[in-house]
Amino acid sequence: MRGPWSTWGLRGTVTASFALGALIVSALLAVGTYLTARHYLMDQRQAIALRQSYADASFVLDGLLAREPEEDA
Repeated sequence: MRGPWSTWGLRGTVTASFALGALIVSALLAVGTYLTARHYLMDQRQAIALRQSYADASFVLDGLLAREPEEDA
């Protein structure tokens, strides 16, 4: 009984196995790179937003403290 790979011969089977292995490795590297870059960019976005919110709060606080009290007429 012959399997589906037997009609390809040894060369075709090795080539197909190599191509499948290369496809799997490249897919894993692509997914790993995507997830790493996404994680890094999300951390950067969060850090920048937090830094900006502290800067804005400091600006508002400085503006409130610098106001002179209004005199009653």
